[in-house]
Amino acid sequence: MSAPTDLPTSGAAVGSAAEVLARCAELDLYSSHPEHLERVYLSPEHAAVNRVVARWMTRAGLAPRQDAAGNQYGRREGREPGLPALLLGSHLDTVPDAGSYDGMLGVLMGIAVAERLGDRVDDLPFALEVVGFSDEEGTRFGKALLGSCAAAGTWDPAWWDLCDAGGMTLRTAFEEFGLDPRAVGTAARRPDELVGYLEAHIEQGPYLEEADASLGYVTTIAGARRFVLEVEGEARHAGGTPYDRRKDAMVGAAECITAIERMVRPSGCIATTGRIEARPGAVNVIAGHVEVSLDLRAATDEALLSPGVVVSGGSVTRSVLSPDVRVEDGADVTGSVLLNGVTVGAGAVVRNTILDKNVVVPPGASIGVDAEADQVAAAEREAVVDR
Repeated sequence: MSAPTDLPTSGAAVGSAAEVLARCAELDLYSSHPEHLERVYLSPEHAAVNRVVARWMTRAGLAPRQDAAGNQYGRREGREPGLPALLLGSHLDTVPDAGSYDGMLGVLMGIAVAERLGDRVDDLPFALEVVGFSDEEGTRFGKALLGSCAAAGTWDPAWWDLCDAGGMTLRTAFEEFGLDPRAVGTAARRPDELVGYLEAHIEQGPYLEEADASLGYVTTIAGARRFVLEVEGEARHAGGTPYDRRKDAMVGAAECITAIERMVRPSGCIATTGRIEARPGAVNVIAGHVEVSLDLRAATDEALLSPGVVVSGGSVTRSVLSPDVRVEDGADVTGSVLLNGVTVGAGAVVRNTILDKNVVVPPGASIGVDAEADQVAAAEREAVVDR
């Protein structure tokens, strides 16, 4: 769908639910794909939607501005200029083949609140702001929450070298969008600038519908950890290689997927493998290399460890361990998946590695340490908070 030069008015009452839904439908027109909704960070569609939302903010009495990371803000002062603000909003980017309300609904409801309050905002003991975060999904560069990371002041300079599917770096995309990479730090909001943040969002699970309820409130924000698991095998001809000579990376990947699901179910963690890429990818060739995405979500870091894991004075960070794994005193396990009886000896270091089937890491040994920096930059996709 090619984006129009301007948007029609919805005809609905100002600040009404009907107007919010009509505006969501209008934003569907800004898509890079001809058959479904897809709007990614720092794209022409992103720029166009920011301009449209800025006009709606202006009509609601908000002063619009785009920050140094492409987030779109609107602000109305309270009883005196410069007061801390109550921030309402969500995100304006989408996943591929997105729905009309994921993210956009929260931004447009925030604008509707400003429209409904009108001049009453002038008497509030705080300012009112609405934000449309520029990148929540991470669709283009593989790193989620770039917009809100900039707003939180947690931008990592290593991200400038992230590339999209066409090979364009994040730095180049910033420059082509009209942003200055050197100024991204100015997008950070200080804690004393805000009194709170509220976000309306569609429920992406089944509970409200099953309860026939129109509204719920969030009790927990799930943290997310994202990894790429690589399984190495040996590519051979399908017809000429008997089972006892095969090293099938696809079969190994399948075993990893089912083992991960079995061990996280009792832990309170949710694990999802949403993408598999096999090489060489021919129907008559045994897979020699498979990459599997792994998305882990839980309310606490502790929930990422299954019940029964023995950690005796060792350190476990951003990792998944099956219940029969043992991590001994002084050992350090980071960014790894350990399954089926693995033992990490005292003082050993394991980084960004999959270990399985009673492997014993000797005391003081190191696995995956030399490649840690490259693996973290290229393979691990993390989100500190995922809405």
